[in-house]
Amino acid sequence: MARVCPSARLVSLDIDLSALRTASRTSSQPSGSILVQGDITRLPLRTHFDLIIVRHPDLDRHPADWEQALTATPDWLTTQGILLITLYSIAEVEQVRRWVSPLPFAPMTFAEDLLAAPGLSGRDRFFLCYRDLL
Repeated sequence: MARVCPSARLVSLDIDLSALRTASRTSSQPSGSILVQGDITRLPLRTHFDLIIVRHPDLDRHPADWEQALTATPDWLTTQGILLITLYSIAEVEQVRRWVSPLPFAPMTFAEDLLAAPGLSGRDRFFLCYRDLL
């Protein structure tokens, strides 16, 4: 299980209720986490986050939804908040960069070899990381 700052609020959002149920039954979900079933294009939260992780967005099947969601992230991040996106392909990386480039974000670099191996099926092959400049 990941170590978490005691004052951190963790919110997991997924449109798939069965995925949330699975997460609630596993030890990978830290205690005190909030699980929310919702559509990323109609986010049911009224708060700001220090970190937003978008893991493997389904860009091929729902490009308009993900474009809308990613371009709204400046409204959801705290000042200097971080957006981290994991992707499978170069085509997805290029698409996300096009959507994010006009936003008030600064790209961040990091040592990918320091990241833990993914715990879910699939492989986190590409990472994009941005810091909110507002």
